[in-house]
Amino acid sequence: MAKGGADRPSGKAMRLGADAMNFDWGDHRKARWTRLCAEILGGEHYARSLTALLNLNWRHSTDEKAIPKPDLVTGWDRHILPLLADVRPRVVCALTNRVWDTVKPTAERARVALPDCPIQLAREPIAFKIRECDFATLLVKSHNHPSRFLRNDQMAALGQACSWFLNEVI
Repeated sequence: MAKGGADRPSGKAMRLGADAMNFDWGDHRKARWTRLCAEILGGEHYARSLTALLNLNWRHSTDEKAIPKPDLVTGWDRHILPLLADVRPRVVCALTNRVWDTVKPTAERARVALPDCPIQLAREPIAFKIRECDFATLLVKSHNHPSRFLRNDQMAALGQACSWFLNEVI
């Protein structure tokens, strides 16, 4: 198994299998995470059956400034990006500005044409193709991290944009 950022075990950075969405921290965050994933994927039943959660860094910090930039770059370049072709991605959602800034250069280099998104998001989405994949992946930016303040209408807008991409663009 690969290691996630700063040479920490990947089990903390990547969850695979039926337990991938088990975010039971004993507080309100699980509901927001589930709602965000449900919006992106098109329904709560999809969020409950999500079998892969890939994180750029093992710390799971809600304070993006607490994560060293080299850890984000390593997490993306060495651990997440090589897996994307195998897990058949359709949507990559950056939850923080620093993650967006880490992933965006890759997406820009492999960018494919995308009609103007009819939904207002935090950032204009980018469609891109990963090596040898015949399908596009969408990079979107959440208005905020779900462990921080993220309104229901912001999550709904993200879901509408993802639905637009999956159902009308591809």
